[in-house]
Amino acid sequence: MATLDDIENLLAEGLRLANQTSAARRLPAAASVPLLIEARDRLREHVKREPMAERAWRTLSRAEEALLAYSQAIAALERAVILSGTRDKRDRKRLAVLLTAATEWDALGLTPEELEELGAALADDSATGATDPLARTRAWLHAHRPTGDAQRILMALSAKGGVDDRSVLSRVVRGATL
Repeated sequence: MATLDDIENLLAEGLRLANQTSAARRLPAAASVPLLIEARDRLREHVKREPMAERAWRTLSRAEEALLAYSQAIAALERAVILSGTRDKRDRKRLAVLLTAATEWDALGLTPEELEELGAALADDSATGATDPLARTRAWLHAHRPTGDAQRILMALSAKGGVDDRSVLSRVVRGATL
């Protein structure tokens, strides 16, 4: 059975391979996903066996966040805070960051996988010359989402600075905004 130190090392390697900061979370790099999932699964098992292990709950929160499971990350961190018996400034700040990220992803209306697919479609420069500045974004949305959803997502993209295909790609998909 792996120790918590072993699991933390596995998570650290997954986070390194994910190649992203918590402030700019997107779908983690493919090479990191198996490690992140394994670390998360081991941590879930660990907290079942040792439900009073504050450090394990904090580490589980980090693993859930790396996999963009913000609700689970918030729940794990809240459990760690309860177990610690204190609520320091760092915990409040981290909870606020997680809540903001969860709210922003919910408002966007796309899963991380869908956002990555949209980015791949927009990165393909073969479709140019359209008079609609969001032509490729609209085409992708209409092919992948119901019409009502597509309009709501376009509004959310615009709120994030995605006013044309290029800015959707650079500001929203690649993470200058979200």
